[in-house]
Amino acid sequence: MSTFKVSEVIDAIEKNGYPKIKDVFIQKNPRVNILGFKYGSKITGACAIGQAALNLGVFYEDLYRGLNKIQKGFHGSLKGRIVELNDYTEMTIPEIAQQVREEFKDYLDAKIDV
Repeated sequence: MSTFKVSEVIDAIEKNGYPKIKDVFIQKNPRVNILGFKYGSKITGACAIGQAALNLGVFYEDLYRGLNKIQKGFHGSLKGRIVELNDYTEMTIPEIAQQVREEFKDYLDAKIDV
């Protein structure tokens, strides 16, 4: 188990630069050799939470659950806000990180266990 500050998670959202995808954490394309056999896979896109998980070296579903523990009063969880901005807006990954950083500025030092 690892512990991260909310600010570290938000910083990790911005780092990878994979193309933004919606509705799934990470998108992969299999590699194919000259005989047509599939092997391995290459990451071709990630949502905001998926990008953060890749940078932090944690499983994305564990990070997803951890982010749900940061609640901003009746406004909902940090996880919910990130998912909403990722899946239901055309904001870029850096724009999502900046928006969440501003909206959850009072929680940047809060810690989550992943």
